[in-house]
Amino acid sequence: MPSSKDPNHTLPRFSDVFSVDVEAKFEELNATRYFRQHYDLKRNRASLIVKAPFMPPQLYYMNYDNNNFLHVDSDSSSCAVSPMSTAKDRFIFGFRNDSGYGQVHSPLGAFHFGTADQIYTGVWDTRGITCDVWVSCQYIDSIQATAQVTWYISRKDAWDMQIGTGNVPVRLVATGVQVTPNNSMVNFTHIYDFFNYESSINPLDFEVPDGVYCPNRGSSPDHPFPQIPDAFYFIGEIIDPYKTQFTYLEEGYDNNTKVSMFRFKGDTTTLTTMGEWLEMNDYNTGVSYLMDTNAGSCVLSPVNQGFVQYSIGIGNGQVRMKTPREFLMDSSIQYQYAGSSTIRQIPCERWVGTTTNAPGYNNTVVNVEWYYAAVSCLYASHKK
Repeated sequence: MPSSKDPNHTLPRFSDVFSVDVEAKFEELNATRYFRQHYDLKRNRASLIVKAPFMPPQLYYMNYDNNNFLHVDSDSSSCAVSPMSTAKDRFIFGFRNDSGYGQVHSPLGAFHFGTADQIYTGVWDTRGITCDVWVSCQYIDSIQATAQVTWYISRKDAWDMQIGTGNVPVRLVATGVQVTPNNSMVNFTHIYDFFNYESSINPLDFEVPDGVYCPNRGSSPDHPFPQIPDAFYFIGEIIDPYKTQFTYLEEGYDNNTKVSMFRFKGDTTTLTTMGEWLEMNDYNTGVSYLMDTNAGSCVLSPVNQGFVQYSIGIGNGQVRMKTPREFLMDSSIQYQYAGSSTIRQIPCERWVGTTTNAPGYNNTVVNVEWYYAAVSCLYASHKK
């Protein structure tokens, strides 16, 4: 048998970024699983979606630069965080220590190809695709298994995917023995078929879904939460899908003049009760003005008893105006950068936090997401 060092049968090359669908058959379990893999050597990250019949998808995100391994259960939207360097599932794409820093395996290594001596065994037809066949014996320490691994790699001269790459993975067969935690021996045969290989990725495939907060993930020093200005104005909409309710609002805030305003309309789904209200809070005089703009009436009250509470008690019956951050959100929330997203066709950066002090939801854990337009303008807030 010619070896991988034979110049006529050099090891294939895979692209530095790729996405691929995988169908995996586990014969000893009589089970099938489906995977979607995303790999990015340039930015040192990877992700995996695992689907099983009648089960919610499990999502795995690996950021080697931040030493983060994230596991998201799509059914409960829960997220578990562990260090990439010690995560039990880090073998999925491999982990190697590079001068004290975690590094994803090379494209070949991410496919568990090229990490052991490969023996070229000839040409084989697999799913109607002409393939070069490579065999190796591998030991996978993380699961204590020894296996003969057979790779089927497409031959560019016989089959071209028209994506500008020379070779693509077609099939992997792993047959071996695993040592279980109780020291028993289990024979296994796994067959992985690869489809829809693309030498490109969507950056959003490396971001956790909306509404998911990952405890202990930590903040990103390269992406601190944006600074909120001392004065701002915006128009917004509040949509409550559970109550089938839509509310229009305008908010204005000026920490310099110590005045805030809140204009809103009632539930537009009930036209007979639709009204427009404007509340002005003047912290110079301590007076709140609540105006019914349809009726032309106005009610005065102490600023801490207005319809919209923008006051913070400081003791002895005194209050102060909320700071810019307090005006928009719970100032105690420690937000974590959650990557990029697109809102209403606008590229945004996303931050996620959790609180038990959300107005109207006290003592309830509420995830809060803020989306800022990529040009650093406040764009949307979304709560779940």
